[in-house]
Amino acid sequence: MNRLFANLRKLNSFSISALLLLLTLLLTWQIRDYFHSRSFQQLHLVGEDRLLSYITGIRQTLNRVSHLPYVLSQNQDVRQMLRQGEGVQQMKLNRYLEQINQIASTARWFVLDNTGHVAASSHWRTHQNELGRYYGDRAFFFKAREGELGYYVQSPEDSDIPGYHLSAPIYDELKLVGVAVVMVDLRGLQDLWTAAQERLLVSDDEGLIFLSSVPGWRNRRFPGESQRTALQELPYHWQDQTLQDGTSARLLLGSSDEGYMVQSVYLDDLKWQVHFLSNLKPV
Repeated sequence: MNRLFANLRKLNSFSISALLLLLTLLLTWQIRDYFHSRSFQQLHLVGEDRLLSYITGIRQTLNRVSHLPYVLSQNQDVRQMLRQGEGVQQMKLNRYLEQINQIASTARWFVLDNTGHVAASSHWRTHQNELGRYYGDRAFFFKAREGELGYYVQSPEDSDIPGYHLSAPIYDELKLVGVAVVMVDLRGLQDLWTAAQERLLVSDDEGLIFLSSVPGWRNRRFPGESQRTALQELPYHWQDQTLQDGTSARLLLGSSDEGYMVQSVYLDDLKWQVHFLSNLKPV
């Protein structure tokens, strides 16, 4: 009988110990899950603020040059050259565009005639084939021909430089005679993001990344978000996660421990998506 009670006491002690261990594990898991969710939520809030601040910077950069094509379209020498054709006036205008391009810290200025060919250019010295080059098939030319301000991002098929083209129609006595174009090299934005050690991407409406502070990601596409099959996808996959406050977060996960929380904003007028990437390793 005494041995039976001793065995029962031992069993009760073991059960209590096991129960306490189980409760401790459950409590530890709940605490871990709570702080894990809080960390994700905090990462989301910080990323949201950072993304909005960088979008403001992008807008300011583009607004700084948005008026330049219109200014060029009002130049009397431009109109006179388009009326008279090539000659002394063209060379004078080439030099003027070369100087104003340096002053404005832009990438390129050029004037198109009514057929879409380059009639004058700021790069007449360095690119011998620039004069006469055809741009009549570009979106910024069509927009200007319709009387609107046009814009266009140079695709990787055209050039390795992510150039942002702005255009404006040139009228002479109410008649459309040409198009004024200013190009901005967007790599300056990439350099700023890299210097700040931020991971920012800008993609077009087909998921092609044309601006990236992450090395090797430019001119690639997000997984499953582009019809351009010739362009290589990033070696990641998407995963959705619901945060503690009910917010849905989008995660871009790699085959190893590498992963990012991706927060994006779509710019309707430009048809761009700006993405801010938060590293998940600290979490």
